[in-house]
Amino acid sequence: MKKCPICGSELINDVCPKGCITISRTMKTKPILLVGEIIRSEIDIENRTVPISFSSEEPVENWFGMEILDHSPGAMIMDRAKNGLPFTVNHNQGDMIGRAEGIHIGNDRRGRAVARFGKSERANEIFQDVQDEIRKEISVRAIRREMVLEKKGDGKSTIDLYRTLKWMPYEVAIVTVPADPTVGINRSMDAEFETTIIERKKEEHIMDKCPKCGADLVNGVCPKGCEITRSAAPAQSVDVNAVREDANKVERQRISEIDSIGENFGLDKELIRKHIQEGTTVDEFRKVVLNEIKTKAKPISMPALNEKEQKQYSIVRALRVAAGLAPRDAAGFEYEISDTIGRAMKKGTDGIFIPTGLNVFPEVSALVGINRAGLDTVTTSPANTGGYTVQTTVMPLIELLRNKLLVKAMGAQVLSLRNPVAFPRQSGTTTLYWTAENPGSDTGDSQAAFEQLLLTPKTAIANTMYSKQLLMESSIDVENFVRNDLTLINALGLDLSAINGGGGTQLTGILQTSGIGSVVGGDSGLAPAWSHIVGLETEVAIDNADFGSLGYLTNPKVRGKLKQTLKAANVSGFIWENGQNGFGEMNGYRAGATNQVPSNLTKGGSTGVCSAIIFGNWAELILAEFGVIEIIVDPYTKKKQAMIEVTSTMFCDGGVRHAEAFSAMKDALTT
Repeated sequence: MKKCPICGSELINDVCPKGCITISRTMKTKPILLVGEIIRSEIDIENRTVPISFSSEEPVENWFGMEILDHSPGAMIMDRAKNGLPFTVNHNQGDMIGRAEGIHIGNDRRGRAVARFGKSERANEIFQDVQDEIRKEISVRAIRREMVLEKKGDGKSTIDLYRTLKWMPYEVAIVTVPADPTVGINRSMDAEFETTIIERKKEEHIMDKCPKCGADLVNGVCPKGCEITRSAAPAQSVDVNAVREDANKVERQRISEIDSIGENFGLDKELIRKHIQEGTTVDEFRKVVLNEIKTKAKPISMPALNEKEQKQYSIVRALRVAAGLAPRDAAGFEYEISDTIGRAMKKGTDGIFIPTGLNVFPEVSALVGINRAGLDTVTTSPANTGGYTVQTTVMPLIELLRNKLLVKAMGAQVLSLRNPVAFPRQSGTTTLYWTAENPGSDTGDSQAAFEQLLLTPKTAIANTMYSKQLLMESSIDVENFVRNDLTLINALGLDLSAINGGGGTQLTGILQTSGIGSVVGGDSGLAPAWSHIVGLETEVAIDNADFGSLGYLTNPKVRGKLKQTLKAANVSGFIWENGQNGFGEMNGYRAGATNQVPSNLTKGGSTGVCSAIIFGNWAELILAEFGVIEIIVDPYTKKKQAMIEVTSTMFCDGGVRHAEAFSAMKDALTT
């Protein structure tokens, strides 16, 4: 069914029922020249790509009048562009240097694409010019298919205004000098194309009802004789440069955010580029990320040991076999568990997989931990172990995060995970606007914004050594010594990373988390005072985060300093006061001290002597275990010393859910 191009009503026998009169004709037109720009800030040197903007709805003067290129959905005909277009130099089809891909109309109603350069000598030359800002202009040519005359000029002070409703791009070029669209482009473009022109004879808006009495109009006339004044809508002035800059800024921000999210979550670069080219919004891309995570993160089914099996399991026995000190049958049970874990992870090992304490007990709580069994006497293990007596209930199997981490004791949440997990977090809020009854303009738009904290397995490796003689011992004390030793190696490293990890291959620690509150002592640091301690609490409170497991954490140097520092001059009471359960107290909150908090920071002239003090809701710190430790035993490197080298590989992650929940002073002086 045809519709009137003026009012949108369905035509009856090609006539508008509301009286709009149009005339359709054809006109010979040369190709459209669309002048655009290279977005240099987004050049990808590795992939040899650069985003480009090639069109907009900015009015352009042409030989037949002013022209607006429509950028509504469906306006750009994709017959040639759906698989990309040739990317040439100065529209010379014999000088092709690559392809223009991902051609689309962006949310800002601009034509966009990604130019991918080839690897020929000519392409390398042009790509280098782009990087050096020598070549900056982009030109795209297209064919008009359908136009509408929006406003007839008076032939003197004004000219005709056309809107091109349908157009088809077919070549992209990087040009030295953009051509003048009023005189054509070059001789290769002299060919003319037929364009359908819809010419409007009634420029004024056709009203449906009389604005005075409300009666239905007949051919624009009130049947009751009311005189109707039709006034043209006032022309609106548009700052084209401002619109262009705003659109470019929006697009650059979209590309930057998508690229950053994709890189942080380890997405394939081709997938990231695909969504940039297709104009995917940031919110839509976040959904893509979550779907990718769900697809790749398949649950690992770890073996669950019952009470009898927990007592039977021996790390020392497994190490003896791995070191060649005993036949494999001597640790058949331990290797059966290792093989089960390997099949679940779809991963092999030259050593042995040892389940962590989080995943080996059926009754484990993901947040709280393991239900400990009391000390008891255990009889001999099965016959194939040679009567090996081991009491394994003194502590759970490799209890990585239990009772060894001070950050956990401060209230950090410990999760037992089988696959990567994304924690959504709100980063922006909807705004409430107050307005008059008839404000005359729309209120501003606002909406909640969300980010994610993604926890994925990170790898940490530690080395230790045991003597052959020690591993040959068959006693409860040796078993528990080895377990404690492996626990401390991994747990202390994870604790340190949770406090001050630099991100990347390790955790992003609290002190390295962007956005936490800051209390500054001085240009070169300052001895901590009562005002600094209160300031740390205030930094958290002003962000509405002062709830939950609140407390202070610092190092023993600062603790010693604060135990001797009065809250105020001539006032009794030191800043650091006695607390309970091994903790002190400051400002009414629990305070802990550990050498894991750095004391070698630098501020101004104070080099390597500044300490950190942290305050916050420690429940906002998430630590994740991924259920397994891999043990590799090397009996050869230290064989002349009768020593066995043991390498443990741990899989874990962590991070701060809301940076506002923490604050820190990083320039506290203690001397």
